Amino acid sequence: MLISLPVLTVEGIGTDLGTREINVEMMRAADAKIKSWLSADGTFGLQNLFLPDLEKLRAQKASDATEPETAPAKQWQVTLKKMEATNWGLAFEDRTLKKPARMTVDDLNVSAENFSTKKGSQANVGIAMQINRSGKVKINGTAGIDPLVVDVNAASEKIALISFQPYVDEAVNAQVVSGTTNFKGRIRFRGQDARPQIRYTGEFSIEDLEVKDRVHADDFITLAQFKIGGIALDLSPNKLNASEVLIDRPYARVTIDQNGSINVVNAFTPVEKKGEKGKENLLQRLVNFLILQFKGPMPMNVNRVQLKNFKGDFVDSSISPTYSTHMEITDGTVKGLSSDPSAMADIKFVGKIDQTATIAGIGQMNPLNALRYSKIDVSLKEYELKPVSPYSAKFIGYKIDKGTLNTELKYKVEDDKVNGNNIIQIDHLELGERVESADALDLPIELGVSLLKDANDRITLQVPVKGDIKDPKFDFNETIVNALTGTITNVASAPFAAISKLGGFKGEELRSVAFDFGSSDLQAHEIEKLSALAKILKEKKSLILGVTGSADRQMDWAAISGESSEKIQPEDTIMSKKDIRGGPAAGQRINEEKLKQLAHMRAEMVRSYLVEKANVEAGRLQIEPVQIKPSPDGEKGRVELSLSLK
Repeated sequence: MLISLPVLTVEGIGTDLGTREINVEMMRAADAKIKSWLSADGTFGLQNLFLPDLEKLRAQKASDATEPETAPAKQWQVTLKKMEATNWGLAFEDRTLKKPARMTVDDLNVSAENFSTKKGSQANVGIAMQINRSGKVKINGTAGIDPLVVDVNAASEKIALISFQPYVDEAVNAQVVSGTTNFKGRIRFRGQDARPQIRYTGEFSIEDLEVKDRVHADDFITLAQFKIGGIALDLSPNKLNASEVLIDRPYARVTIDQNGSINVVNAFTPVEKKGEKGKENLLQRLVNFLILQFKGPMPMNVNRVQLKNFKGDFVDSSISPTYSTHMEITDGTVKGLSSDPSAMADIKFVGKIDQTATIAGIGQMNPLNALRYSKIDVSLKEYELKPVSPYSAKFIGYKIDKGTLNTELKYKVEDDKVNGNNIIQIDHLELGERVESADALDLPIELGVSLLKDANDRITLQVPVKGDIKDPKFDFNETIVNALTGTITNVASAPFAAISKLGGFKGEELRSVAFDFGSSDLQAHEIEKLSALAKILKEKKSLILGVTGSADRQMDWAAISGESSEKIQPEDTIMSKKDIRGGPAAGQRINEEKLKQLAHMRAEMVRSYLVEKANVEAGRLQIEPVQIKPSPDGEKGRVELSLSLK
């Protein structure tokens, strides 16, 4: 049965042929039941029922149009003083979907007083109904036909979202488990040619939302409340304002499985449609109708968006062992969201990671285009590094036994140009066992870590980032990684350069100890240098100091022999060679053995001072083979120093 109307009564009918008016005192209709559907071909069930009669009326109207026109008669006016429809019911199915969507309306009660077709008249109307056996809708206000106007207060309560799951199934792989929608506000409508004026003021909310991944059946999104308050929506001209958007106690669980598949991406990836494209379903028709009505620009303003008590879990099973972390944003706000191209929104948030680390951010951005302008400062404090050991093992080849991370990230983007600075501090970092990994970067990580640590066991890195986002060669992540790996590589290749100024000496000045030519005596200035170097060795207990004594064949031998350095031939130690005139070669024989002894004595003086005077462990020093070579600066003899790991 498509339509059932057990009770219909009409009382107090009065007709005036002269004035062409019909007056009805009371109309009652009770217990009506209506059943309809949207067929797979896109037509409505009741439409098929009445379509033949409609076609006949259209044909009749077309034939009447050929008859001579007569003077238009006065329109009949109908007035209904009171109307009551009680306990009506409606059942509807949208059969355009693979799984039909079913909706019911029960306990539909409609009342109207002084309803009339007379120009300028308005009736008092009231509507109450139950949607899908749980949600309720109430409407009260006034309405008129000529002109067409509506001014009502409307409210809904607990409309279940699960009823709309068949529409969700057609779009994505997410499953709505629970959740309700509510709204309360005032609706004003005035028909005006093809562009009616509509205004809604009020609020809208979604409560107790729970969404699952339909493929894996995991809970991954919940939300206590999403509420938009102070809504002022206008159509013709279009405009949308809201005083506040509240997102209360949201939760998200993001997982990566062993194959690298991300649950959120899978859940919200559009469902692939196979075969012929079907007809538009009811929801699509409604959306398209609204788009048609709202065509043209829609200026928007939201005074404040507030995020309260967000919690999120991240689980990565693509790495071994599985990594997991928990984040909480206790409070976050965005103020000044607007579609105005010159608008700037203020952003602020605070939260925690894994209950110990704190995260905070503050900044500004252009709501329409963050690449046009945005500026944000983010800080992370006291983040424990040991839990990220699975990543360090995979990408740098070492586990992490200990360490705390603090960062200050400052970024500004303006006209597609990014300018950022990352200040990274790591306290008490201790690398664990080495792990063989094909993904590990080829870095001297142990030496780099040891050299970068200061006296307080802290590593401080400053990593600038600059680039043009529109440049296809610019990759933000790659820029950061290259900067970090470049820092470690540079430190390992020039370890003394990584040492901060100590005892009045720059790091590079500690690479060598100078001696007067022909001498192995330590001078006061060089003793101070060795004292500073000893302090570094005591702080960085994993380092070995290589000591290479050297002697200059020409300058040192001249000082030892008392001869002028100009008479010494640095590359010729055999006197039997002839000069270009055929006579004996000028110069003096060089005693290589004495030069080696001098070089060795210099190295021994450095070792002796560090061990006996500066109390450096003897095992921390490694004497390298001596070298006989020209002095680099030509002014002093030297002992060259190097740093390596134990």
